[in-house]
Amino acid sequence: MININKIKIYVAEFTNEQQLVSIDMFDISTIVSHYFIGLSIESPNIVDEFSDFERWESYDLLDIDDITDPDFEDIKDIIKDYTGVHMSLDEVVNIVLDGNDFVGPSGTHVNRDKYCREIYLKSVIYYKNNQIGKKINKYKLRVKHYDDFHHEFSEDIISTDILDNNEDFSESTIIIETYLTNDEINNKFKEYII
Repeated sequence: MININKIKIYVAEFTNEQQLVSIDMFDISTIVSHYFIGLSIESPNIVDEFSDFERWESYDLLDIDDITDPDFEDIKDIIKDYTGVHMSLDEVVNIVLDGNDFVGPSGTHVNRDKYCREIYLKSVIYYKNNQIGKKINKYKLRVKHYDDFHHEFSEDIISTDILDNNEDFSESTIIIETYLTNDEINNKFKEYII
């Protein structure tokens, strides 16, 4: 599971077929007119993939309705169904429990790996259960074993800025953005906070 803010929708305008991106990097993608639209987890590799494009944007999954071009309504609906972002918590949980394959319309690339969709669905469940309606807070922390810390709590961390590390990288001073409150941080991260 990952933080829902790491799930991105990429929209790129291309001028010729040679500019098209590798669809294998996206769990859902399609071409509408002269636009490529794809869903993926945020990655520097994807940003590199768009380096030759004059115009491209990324949107957080939660901001899907900010994509206002009427030509994109069909793919937006497909992304919503794939991730469960517009469904009730019970509906998303039922999809995870059923484990059925997702089938998109022809002309749409859909990753058939159930594990990929499950990552999105579980991230949406976590968001709807623990984060929806909460404000984003910023904290400066001193933690041990940053990589382990970040891996274990990635669903709670929206962003991280590493300010410094000690000589052997066993301790780090970081600034995180999270939906957690100060009390929740002290309780949940207690094994890592120095």
